[in-house]
Amino acid sequence: MTQKLDIRSALKSTNLISLANALTSEVSGAYTDYIGATPKDVERDSILKLCNALSALEIPSSKLSHFFFGYNIPQIGKEFDLLRIGNNYNLNIEIKSASTEEKILKQLQSNKRYLSSLTSPIQLYCYLAETDTFYSLGDDDLLEIEPNAVKTSILEQSVINIDDLDTLFDPSKYLVSPFNATDDFISNHYLLSPQQSNIERELDSIFNNSTGNVISIEGDAGTGKSLLLYDYAKKMIIREERPLIVHVAKLNQGHRDLMVEHHFSICEIKEFMEILDSLNNFDTILIDEAQRLRTHQLNKIMEYVKSHQINCVCGYDKKQKLSQQEYTNGAVDIIRSNSTQTFTLSRTIRTNKQLSGFIKSMFNKNYGKVGNIPNVSLVYFNAINSWFRKDQKRPVKNRCKPWPERLVAILEKSKICLKNSKIYLWYKNCFISYCI
Repeated sequence: MTQKLDIRSALKSTNLISLANALTSEVSGAYTDYIGATPKDVERDSILKLCNALSALEIPSSKLSHFFFGYNIPQIGKEFDLLRIGNNYNLNIEIKSASTEEKILKQLQSNKRYLSSLTSPIQLYCYLAETDTFYSLGDDDLLEIEPNAVKTSILEQSVINIDDLDTLFDPSKYLVSPFNATDDFISNHYLLSPQQSNIERELDSIFNNSTGNVISIEGDAGTGKSLLLYDYAKKMIIREERPLIVHVAKLNQGHRDLMVEHHFSICEIKEFMEILDSLNNFDTILIDEAQRLRTHQLNKIMEYVKSHQINCVCGYDKKQKLSQQEYTNGAVDIIRSNSTQTFTLSRTIRTNKQLSGFIKSMFNKNYGKVGNIPNVSLVYFNAINSWFRKDQKRPVKNRCKPWPERLVAILEKSKICLKNSKIYLWYKNCFISYCI
């Protein structure tokens, strides 16, 4: 069965009056397909109520253009109901059919953190359809406001017509490495994805009600497992709890900075196994890269957790193994069989989606055509002396063979570009270059 590549089409902006009219007509499906966003039934009613409220304010239809409905930051999963970009400020209006003021405040505060990566100031509002009420975000509080305040924001915004909102949002801004970008991590210059935040709330709920839990967090490379574990440890330290982070590799300078300057307790797996029997100062163990643990290490840890009734969180990537022993140690099976609950991080933040899709399509014929991807280019040579490896002074020994038809079909629209190439993939005696 042919799969569809995960490469997004740009969301189109819309006029709110046009959207409302379309939602109540026979062209509803065609119009929402055109703008790239389909509201749920309950959202449709709330959108119509909002548009009626704005119409009652006698806002000209032309001033209700260039709104993006249902925009998601790529790879993060953070969604905004209505978003419009401006020179003087950006405008966000959330639409709720029913909610509480506490939930509205939390959402607008979250939106503010995500939208703060943009250069212009932000004005944030929420329309509650249930009571026909508008709210705005103050400094740190929620304010019930008159509808005319929203009217003023709409009329006075110097609107920018943006073709593709994705160009304004870089997913990497919301993810840092706790031990490779320590200053950013400690200064909270990052944001957890909704998925990561939900897992943290679940951990709090579990740990507040029981002990002796083994929680597993599974995710591919780039999904933010390490950030989640270290962020949760940081919050535990603030609450004066006692987490211990076990790093299944050598510690680096970032780890040492966290330990010396910010009161983190972190140790290598070898040290941890030596002190495990006398460990009594911690109430939670957080293990990063747990898939690399050896069988006897994991069995001893699981026995300790259960006998001492402390909580343990294991973050692992079942695909990422660095030695033959790690392929045969059965670590993932041991973690899963002992887990009280398993969470999965499914959204990859750190990976370039287009490049990932290209690679998957090249090696798996079931992924279909990629199309034109500007950051992938092809270099092909059919003679033995045509190419010199950049890290060698001699030419590649293998004689190149003709490209497989599959690769030709995928790459037929790619430009030839060598100067900007930084990463090379050796495939069937040929180099494919990736321009990053």
